[in-house]
Amino acid sequence: GVYFISSLKGWAVGENGTILNTTDGGETWSFQTGASSYNLRDVCFVSGKGWIVGHGISPNGIVFTTSDEGANWLAPNPSAFPTPPYGMERAFFLDSNNGWFAGNNGNIYHTVDGGNYWWNQQLNGSITEALSDVYFRPSGKGWATGSAGRILITADTGSTWSPVSLTAGSLYGVWFVDDVYGWTVGAGGT
Repeated sequence: GVYFISSLKGWAVGENGTILNTTDGGETWSFQTGASSYNLRDVCFVSGKGWIVGHGISPNGIVFTTSDEGANWLAPNPSAFPTPPYGMERAFFLDSNNGWFAGNNGNIYHTVDGGNYWWNQQLNGSITEALSDVYFRPSGKGWATGSAGRILITADTGSTWSPVSLTAGSLYGVWFVDDVYGWTVGAGGT
């Protein structure tokens, strides 16, 4: 994942705990202290606070956060997750309080207090596909996409999710310009 907080300052994360930082718009990149063997999938920032999500050798997910614009990345307080995150793939924040992580086995974690506490919104045992993206609009409408063409839709900030499938191909990204019109992209030109 890649995220810029300005035209000059940004981060990229990847395999084997890679965390890269640029302060010149991507002309040069510097390694930051990595997360050892973790595969880092996404990075995002809101109001000076940042989040990195990914997974390790086991299926467990990993989360790192920063409150100093990426100078130091730390694991959140263990009590922030009543159930351990599972294979996190994407982080999305609508504002400084409301954020979501999407991951394997249909898991979607949500916070309403800026990441001090997260809970799993998607506890429907019939949703087992890996989710690769999550996106929300200010109205509370949201979408999550994943493997096997899975699309989950919510109109209440994720309190309830409805499954939809439009294709058999894996879907990797979703983005909406308003509450009605949006795009999803996936495998094989989907």
